[in-house]
Amino acid sequence: MINNIFYYLPQNTSILHAIGRKSMNYYVIHYLLLEVVILFSNKIFHVDIDSLLMVFILSLNSFIVLPIIAKYVNTSRFI
Repeated sequence: MINNIFYYLPQNTSILHAIGRKSMNYYVIHYLLLEVVILFSNKIFHVDIDSLLMVFILSLNSFIVLPIIAKYVNTSRFI
């Protein structure tokens, strides 16, 4: 809903446009990536969700893997 509201704002709001240009891609990929990592960590490696190791794994994925996937999605011909 927020994306649709800002879609109808005047196009001279360049700061909002630059921030939100690819934000929905990041949001969706971020959520999917976190869910997959939590699932594999719990079921395969038996890492507790409240552990410091899980925080490190999720942070690493958010800072390294997320931008790589987002770059591929943003440059894909299909989107």
